[in-house]
Amino acid sequence: NFLFLSVWSKRDSCYVLHPWYNLNGTATGRLSCSNPNLQNVADANNTQALLPEQARKPFKPRRGCVWLSPDYSGEELWIYANNSGDKDMLHELTKGSPHLKTARSVWADEQAADEEKGLKTVYKRAKILLFSIIFGSGVQGIVSYHNLPYSEAERVHRGIHKTYPRIQQFIDEQTVKIRKKGYILTPYKRKIFADPDMGYKSANYSVQGTAGDVMKKVLIKLDTFFRENHPDIFILMTIHDEIVIEVPIHKLSSKLAEQIIALMEDQPELKTVKRLPVGMNLITHNWGEKKEVKDLNKLDHYAKKGIL
Repeated sequence: NFLFLSVWSKRDSCYVLHPWYNLNGTATGRLSCSNPNLQNVADANNTQALLPEQARKPFKPRRGCVWLSPDYSGEELWIYANNSGDKDMLHELTKGSPHLKTARSVWADEQAADEEKGLKTVYKRAKILLFSIIFGSGVQGIVSYHNLPYSEAERVHRGIHKTYPRIQQFIDEQTVKIRKKGYILTPYKRKIFADPDMGYKSANYSVQGTAGDVMKKVLIKLDTFFRENHPDIFILMTIHDEIVIEVPIHKLSSKLAEQIIALMEDQPELKTVKRLPVGMNLITHNWGEKKEVKDLNKLDHYAKKGIL
């Protein structure tokens, strides 16, 4: 709170923050935010704290407006599948979720018990560890970051690579490219330079770098669309794979949401997947009370009645 006091300004009976978005603030080219860093404003719905505090609650739309918040669904795995050509991963993504296959392959008995009880404990563990391995974690990394005994970490590492053998092949291929050229290339033809001795991070650089390209491209596409068609609609911020857009209530519609989703999904540079799934959320009262909107027609109802 003390940090925010020094950077906000008052306008139209509300306080407004103007953070910096840094185009080259990370090694991979993903956008970073500073002064203040809104990407660090935690969402209580996605934390494992026993008593989560909803730090996003003070942020809210201006009077007469709502926020649309489209976000990419499973973006990093879709990008990994595209960049690596991992057919097994792509197949599981098309079916629903590759984490289920990981859970059933590596922790078969525990996952079966979870499914009987309707729990997702093993599923969540599988999700975290799959990302860790794609992003270059070895056995010792699993021991250190996930507090597992070495023998269990070794079994998990071996099991996930057996489930998705293309992961290690892709890391090895990218490592060779970094050692030969000093960089890897994203599907958007941007070079990401890297230390030749840090090849284990190469898949991470490929995925995160491509995600950065996707976001920068789509921000330009949306800004152009709004300037040309809806000059009273504004992009407020981007948080990781999410964009927050301020929309006057009278402009809110299912058609507008469909147009936003179509612009975000279309990624022809991703030659294998070509499109990235996008979900839509609505924020009416404050950022901490984000509501997923699966039926976009409900946005028309909200614009007229004020309720979803």
